[in-house]
Amino acid sequence: MKVNRMLFDKIKLQWDITKMKSAYIDAERTIMAEVQQGHDLTGSLKVIETFEPMTAEEFHQYQTDGFGNIKNITPKELIKQKMDSIQEQGRKLLEEEKYELFAELKEIYEKYKQEYDRL
Repeated sequence: MKVNRMLFDKIKLQWDITKMKSAYIDAERTIMAEVQQGHDLTGSLKVIETFEPMTAEEFHQYQTDGFGNIKNITPKELIKQKMDSIQEQGRKLLEEEKYELFAELKEIYEKYKQEYDRL
């Protein structure tokens, strides 16, 4: 009786393995058919964007690090750069004794300063 039970378990196990193999093969066929139709079921296909390299003029519009990688500038850093350039222009206007332009520049600087403090 025990031998029959072991034989039955062995046959059942072989049957289960055969069902699993056929299910795996069917699933693989389905996935391959979907991929050939352009559907991405597995999440493994990624759309790769292609782009043309930048020209020299475009490249020089961006700030880069020492390796030539483009820096990501935050709005706060951008405002700080503008404030620094306004300060430099203000010094030049004072040297040239253009006080009216300096007053207008100072108003612009104050607006940037408020925005910088807000960020």
